[in-house]
Amino acid sequence: MTHISTLKLHQLRYGELDAHARAPLDAHLAACAACAARLSHQDDTRAAFVRAPVPAAILPRPTWWERLGALRAALVLLPVLAAGLFVLRGVPTMGAPTVEAPTERLKGGRPLLEAWVQTADSARPLYTGERLRSGTRVQLKYDAGPHRFVTIAGRDARGTVEVYGTLHATGPGLTTAPFALTLDDTKGEQAFFAILTDTRPAPDAVQRALKQSPIRMEDSEIASVVLLKE
Repeated sequence: MTHISTLKLHQLRYGELDAHARAPLDAHLAACAACAARLSHQDDTRAAFVRAPVPAAILPRPTWWERLGALRAALVLLPVLAAGLFVLRGVPTMGAPTVEAPTERLKGGRPLLEAWVQTADSARPLYTGERLRSGTRVQLKYDAGPHRFVTIAGRDARGTVEVYGTLHATGPGLTTAPFALTLDDTKGEQAFFAILTDTRPAPDAVQRALKQSPIRMEDSEIASVVLLKE
């Protein structure tokens, strides 16, 4: 059975398909529990994103009066904090070991794209050399740096390219993409890309760029991460 691609599921969920294109997809979803579950996962992930708090990078800046109030509070607490630091200084602490996520590094060694695997309760970094099964949900995190737009796309082992969407960047710093991607049953390498630009690129231009070897796209930075699928 040929399953519905991730791109088609996104288009179906956002109402981008007409009745003629929807009919075979609705019929497949009625008969295929795997694809129906993938669509349900996408809906759940989007709902969680909507409920999430607004990222700090795009919150309104505090007024000068609010900043003055915070400064006054800090001055009042400074003697207390200094005393606490004196007591705690020199006491060794031990925390849980950290796991570094795989990253693609471009100019200056800045990480631009990371892949995380979603589990039942949270997400974890993708382990080096890890092989993933179909149905695994993957969350992408990117750093757009100074760029205004980030386009998320993927390419499977057959060379099929899917453009998942273009987002407005919120500035430098690691940002979680507002959707999760559920892996289909195509075996081999699955590559994901973050195309960082200052103008919104056309989807067909992104597809052409990602089908080239080496990958090139004018006026852009491109980061990638490759997953191994069983």
